[in-house]
Amino acid sequence: MHTVIRLVVSIGLLLTCLPGRARAQCASWDCYTPRTLAAIIGQHGWLAVQQLAIGDSAVGVSGDPYPTRAALTFTGAKRPMLAAKRALVNAMLRATSRDSLAGGGYHTEYCFREADQTFWIPLQDESVAWVETHLRPGDSVTLFVIFLGDVTARRHTEWLFLATGI
Repeated sequence: MHTVIRLVVSIGLLLTCLPGRARAQCASWDCYTPRTLAAIIGQHGWLAVQQLAIGDSAVGVSGDPYPTRAALTFTGAKRPMLAAKRALVNAMLRATSRDSLAGGGYHTEYCFREADQTFWIPLQDESVAWVETHLRPGDSVTLFVIFLGDVTARRHTEWLFLATGI
């Protein structure tokens, strides 16, 4: 029960910073701070540790989206968006009365590298064609991302950053 209450409160705090709203609140991309994804994870590592104590599968939601301008390296790998990540994004979109967007804006994750870590980051469908045309493995790219939290399954944690722009 305590975990559920914390999850609901965290989702409520995060709702103001979903992709469509994040841009509406900011007059420009200036509200996205240059920082590393690793720094954000460093502040939230306790989420995954706490979840592993709960069981094999869990979702952690951040109350702060950390709008970030991240300098990453494109690896070229892609995959369909993981079901657990998609469920979290859909739940958040539905909670903000954006049912028409739920599942409609994010279907593909691309792998990006930051130092020695790799991250699977969902890109908006409208960005996929640009990535396919303009990026090659090894290219440097700046992604505008928000941090949603993490999904832990079978003792493996996937951090959920959602790209809002390239």
